[in-house]
Amino acid sequence: MNPLRARPALPFTQRSLSGSDRRPGPRCSLRRDPEVGSPHVSTHPRNPVGAACRPALAHGERAVDVTRGAATPRTQRAAPPTAGSSASPSLRALTESSRSLWTAGRRLERASYLIGAVLIVSGVAHLGVYALAGGPWEGPVSWRKAVTFGVAFGLTVIAFVALSSFLVASPRIRRLVVGIFVAACVLEVVLVTAQAWRQVPSHFNRETGFDSAISSVLAAGGAAIVATSMAMTVLALRRRPAAPPSGVLAIRAGTIIFLVALAIGVAMIAKGVALERTVSAAAAYTGGGSLKPAHAVPMQAIIVLPVIAWLLAFHRCSERSRHRLVALATAGYALVTGAVIIESFASVDPLAPTVALGAASAVGLATVIGVGLTPLAGALRPI
Repeated sequence: MNPLRARPALPFTQRSLSGSDRRPGPRCSLRRDPEVGSPHVSTHPRNPVGAACRPALAHGERAVDVTRGAATPRTQRAAPPTAGSSASPSLRALTESSRSLWTAGRRLERASYLIGAVLIVSGVAHLGVYALAGGPWEGPVSWRKAVTFGVAFGLTVIAFVALSSFLVASPRIRRLVVGIFVAACVLEVVLVTAQAWRQVPSHFNRETGFDSAISSVLAAGGAAIVATSMAMTVLALRRRPAAPPSGVLAIRAGTIIFLVALAIGVAMIAKGVALERTVSAAAAYTGGGSLKPAHAVPMQAIIVLPVIAWLLAFHRCSERSRHRLVALATAGYALVTGAVIIESFASVDPLAPTVALGAASAVGLATVIGVGLTPLAGALRPI
């Protein structure tokens, strides 16, 4: 069955079904909402009146009601939440919706979520090690890298895997992309953490054969992360992810800006390698590290923008309004990213920027925060 055939819009927190996951189900007809352009269900004489028409699930899969987090049998369809629902969004709804990512996840996805959690715990634990052992926070030899790599890669793994579940792709391609990405992230964190315990630099270190091998493996792992992230972005752009328009925009924008962060990371490595070969290792650490803000800020887009779209899914407004808000948040994030990149390449201190760059960063950051806080007042209201 062609996975691109018209189908009912799925909730943003429900995983997509690839073509090989679907089986023929009850007949239905679809109509498009003139406001948001997404297909909605109309009943068919062969369909029970009032039943939501969705592609039938493969053997052993369960439908998940993401608005309540409850798994239902195949014979009971979970209708997606509609815009302007009278139900008040609550912290309970957010929690149960988050839990559905686990309950509806494939085996690889669940394992990846656990791996991401372990990486985060590792980063936080090394913050405790730093508090006890002391030492410098900055520099090529410090506990900072074990902390930041663990937390950052852990969050990125969870976000990457969660977003991949909405892509329209064959299970084999999805497993390949997710598996390589997660393995490369684990490799990066393990090697960086090991070098921190050895009290030697992890990057641009050619002092011994072992250190040189680790630096080379880290570069290979980075290349794998770039390749799989590019594949993820191509899949998101080539075929519409199984999400509402606001979710589709968040997924596509998040992955594109994430690629910008990886491109900056490649530039950091290239600059550092050139300085290490022509000047010294110390110059490589300083020169490559000057682009860290430009690398770190866009890297969080794959987390921030989808989370904003997810929160807005519980806000009582139309899908068109949600799409506009996500577009506004995306513009704000792009503005902050552009300002930080200019500062980094111009060697401007992010804490002492020019008036223009400072104003651009402030406006962009305020926009992202404002949109992100829009649904929280209602989402955190007790039921």
